[in-house]
Amino acid sequence: MCCASSIVRRIPGLVKLREEVSRDWSAVTGAVNPHARIVLPPGEGEMLRFGGLGVRFMIGGAQTGNTLALVEHPIEPGTLAAPVRTHRHEGEYTFVLEGEIGGQIEDEVRIARPGDLVFKPRNVPHAFWNPAGKSSGLLEIISPAGFEQYFREIAPLLPQPTMVRPLW
Repeated sequence: MCCASSIVRRIPGLVKLREEVSRDWSAVTGAVNPHARIVLPPGEGEMLRFGGLGVRFMIGGAQTGNTLALVEHPIEPGTLAAPVRTHRHEGEYTFVLEGEIGGQIEDEVRIARPGDLVFKPRNVPHAFWNPAGKSSGLLEIISPAGFEQYFREIAPLLPQPTMVRPLW
């Protein structure tokens, strides 16, 4: 009879690796909020808007033991989502869902398209924007978590968007 555990026992080093992964996973899951959602349906989660930049909070540090946060950014055409800045404490990883995302990492400027992953390491100046004539969207992984709180903290300081009602 062949199964995964019998294969693991026969390959040198895999037993130790399996024990390390199990120990590390236990440490992570022990720190994770046991009441966190398992599925976050589309359209759910707290959403903030800053002009043409949206911020949908999907996973925060409280759910991951502060290892990472995940936010979704819908970005309207022609919007500068974030000017050049540098993070000292966290890296950001951007996965493009739709449209195009312009990105500057140090002195290099690139256009990322759906399926592309953009690395923005800590201590490296970077910026991103929507250069296209249609909306774009991305998932942003922030590691370690914490910086996602910036959006909540700055929201009360900015003018609130006004609702425009049709005249007819």
